Amino acid sequence: MALYVSKFSIEDLSTEFNSLFMVPNRGSYVPPYESCFRDKNGEAYGNLWGDTTADVKRFYQATGNDVENPIGIFAPDHIGVELAFVARLCATESDYLKRGDLANADRIESLRKTFLNNHMGKWMRDYSEAVKTSAA
Repeated sequence: MALYVSKFSIEDLSTEFNSLFMVPNRGSYVPPYESCFRDKNGEAYGNLWGDTTADVKRFYQATGNDVENPIGIFAPDHIGVELAFVARLCATESDYLKRGDLANADRIESLRKTFLNNHMGKWMRDYSEAVKTSAA
């Protein structure tokens, strides 16, 4: 990674980042949303706020971790929100373990594994490949 970064200027890297993740240009933009990958129609990305997005939102709500319109994020199945959710579950599990509360630690671990298996594990590899393929 350092070798890659050292070959390009900050402006070059900024332009590539924006074309991959921020500005929906046909051919280079990679939507960072689970629904866009899991609800694909052939080669076309799926739409936001379909069944996958609703399922992610329900999972958050069921665990008391609802997401309310973070700035610049259009749906709760955004990669950053999903990663933050898993990080929160890890922190909560760690807190329970430090207190010796194994029952709650196991409960949170089970939630984390379920989310990883049912959501992140079903699209992250495709997302990573799409980013690799689209990178300039």
